[in-house]
Amino acid sequence: MCYLKCWWAKMGVIKADGTVDYKKLINAIPENIRPPYASNIKACKDTVGSDVCETVFLFNKCLFQVKPQEYFYF
Repeated sequence: MCYLKCWWAKMGVIKADGTVDYKKLINAIPENIRPPYASNIKACKDTVGSDVCETVFLFNKCLFQVKPQEYFYF
């Protein structure tokens, strides 16, 4: 689970307080493919785990559950 958190930290989407900056995550997606992914991110942004590692894992799981055909591993 923490692999994803580490990856996101390298992308700069983990805030100093350990929460996820979903706005920054959306902006990291190329504009030409952003709309469907942005709506899926917004649908899952309230997903919370016991720590940031679990939150990122559960968030990715939520993305797949929302629209598997548009799932992209973040």
